[in-house]
Amino acid sequence: MEIGMLWFDNDQQVDLMTRITRAVQYYIQKYGKTPNICYIHPTMLPEDPENIKITSVKLPANIEIKTSTLVLPNHFWIGINSLVPPAGQNGLPRADHPQSRDRLPALNQPGLT
Repeated sequence: MEIGMLWFDNDQQVDLMTRITRAVQYYIQKYGKTPNICYIHPTMLPEDPENIKITSVKLPANIEIKTSTLVLPNHFWIGINSLVPPAGQNGLPRADHPQSRDRLPALNQPGLT
């Protein structure tokens, strides 16, 4: 993602997915496009039943949630990752696309997981 929107939401009365949904809805309203990636601080992810932090969550709306220590808690850096390959007929990235997910250079940057 080269350009994104930084969204702040510290409403602790709702869960993380509700807060992300708010950011997505505002992004769509403001920019007229649907974002496909959202970075959050690692401490914002809920813990799984075995107390192991979840590192990535995939939302039904095809928005990937990634953690980064560069994003402050209660902030959401949301936008369009232009390196994500177009979806195939089943809605998943095409495996034959030259820019497959396992080659994303942004994932190798310090501070991004």
